Amino acid sequence: MSVAGARRSSEGVRTVSVSGAADVFIAAVVAVVLVLSPLPIGSVRPLPVMAIELLSFAAFIALLIKYALRSEAPFADVKPYAAFLVFVGVCVFQVIPLPGWLLGILSPAAAGIWERAGETLSGFGFAGGGDFHTLSLYPWMTVKRIVFLLACLAFGIAVSRTLITKRRIAFVLVPLFALLFFEASLGIYQYLSSGGREDASGTFVNRNHFAGYLEMTFPLALGCVLAMGGGRVSGRGGLVKRLVSSGSFQKQALLLFVLGVIFLAVLFSRSRMGILCAVAALAFFSAASARLAGKGLNVKWTLYTVLGVAFVFAIFAGLYPVAERYAHLDESLPSRTLLWWDVLGMVKDFPIFGTGLGTFGYAYPLYKHAVDAPLVYLYSHNDYLQILAETGVAGFAAIMTALVLFALWSLRALVRLSEGGDYGRFFIFLGAAAGVFSILVHSVADFNLHIPSNAIYFAFLIGLMCALGRSDGESEESER
Repeated sequence: MSVAGARRSSEGVRTVSVSGAADVFIAAVVAVVLVLSPLPIGSVRPLPVMAIELLSFAAFIALLIKYALRSEAPFADVKPYAAFLVFVGVCVFQVIPLPGWLLGILSPAAAGIWERAGETLSGFGFAGGGDFHTLSLYPWMTVKRIVFLLACLAFGIAVSRTLITKRRIAFVLVPLFALLFFEASLGIYQYLSSGGREDASGTFVNRNHFAGYLEMTFPLALGCVLAMGGGRVSGRGGLVKRLVSSGSFQKQALLLFVLGVIFLAVLFSRSRMGILCAVAALAFFSAASARLAGKGLNVKWTLYTVLGVAFVFAIFAGLYPVAERYAHLDESLPSRTLLWWDVLGMVKDFPIFGTGLGTFGYAYPLYKHAVDAPLVYLYSHNDYLQILAETGVAGFAAIMTALVLFALWSLRALVRLSEGGDYGRFFIFLGAAAGVFSILVHSVADFNLHIPSNAIYFAFLIGLMCALGRSDGESEESER
């Protein structure tokens, strides 16, 4: 071998070594973020949020370094991110100081507020003064939300380009499922030790956000159960037969037990939307697998087992406090609908670009008319309506386009995995998709995606689906 050839070989080995180290680093960061983010009360404080952002950007930088060493373009095709980047662009435009005449054209309501209260807002830290003002009524808060959005995007991309082998996926999911069991067990203890007077909330402040986190996570565990056995659980008694003959019986049985505990914790959270969306996630999983995987891959008995374990424990512990929450639905629903009616007033005044990302809690007091109770609302309890109020039609159209395009791509990916007989990846992908589906439904009546731990886990599910659904063969090559 020539000296030049030896040098090239040495450089190739060094590149592979650094690339492998980058993958290990990214996988470790992903595991750390997923495990630690729910523990400090859902990471709603500034310090945990900053830690999530720094770790997410660190993982993304490691990814860029890996691609640079391999002389590859990491984003040759930006189409998958185009709609979301348009949304981010709308938010960035909200914090650009504009001359008064232009602001008056784009958002007369914002121009009027700056004109009337510009000096007062400046005293509270709002950007004011001079003839230039922003579309956002609180630009600093909008900047903070943009940074977190970019962190979620960076985290999801790092996941999509790294968790492409079974080993890496297992490296992340094993500690994640251990955390799920801890959260669910803590929630059940909270409920039982109080005699049903205290809702299960785990390490979260709010039971609804606890339920939202669990409803996103347990479908992925269900997908892993089926992926371990190839998903072939058909016919009467098929589940028992398949599990007994499976080399992964102990792992599957353990995960099924964990699933039952998680579902029980959702029930004991007494979150009405949480329980409804957890059931909806199971229904989505069952319907999609029956439709796409064929007759030989019936998973209904697996679902029955999960529900059976949960309800047996629930009946033993007592379900009356849970049922009582639904009996009082007529007391809390009117306040939500009145709140939404007020939010529509905000949309009417800020139709195109909204009040600014993250500014709902500051702008809403100006429009609080229908709700009589002396309550402070920082969120609209409807993520879609809040996005419309904060970013206007421009931002709302961009984010909804991104969701629709991703849903269509997900359907095509599921069909491709099913037709290719890759049922291991198929069921994990479907579990992640069911979690995404559940939280999108829950977002109609809550603000789960404004909770940092839930938002970063949502980004993880999106990234995992992208990793599993890739059709360029990289996943298969990496396994060999």
